[in-house]
Amino acid sequence: MKNEQKYEELIAANEPPVSPQDLLDEIEPILKDYFVGKFLRGGNGLFYKLPNNQTFVLAVTDLNM
Repeated sequence: MKNEQKYEELIAANEPPVSPQDLLDEIEPILKDYFVGKFLRGGNGLFYKLPNNQTFVLAVTDLNM
């Protein structure tokens, strides 16, 4: 069991880098399933406008770059 965990950690450590856009591509559909409003992509962010006109931006930044 411990060897399997170490193997999985080794595989994960050698995965190619994930870009902010890749991460947003994964997050956006999930948010759309759970939240009512409009979503718009811009740069490394996802803008979210609620029906009451409040607007938020979820920004993704790679801190290792």
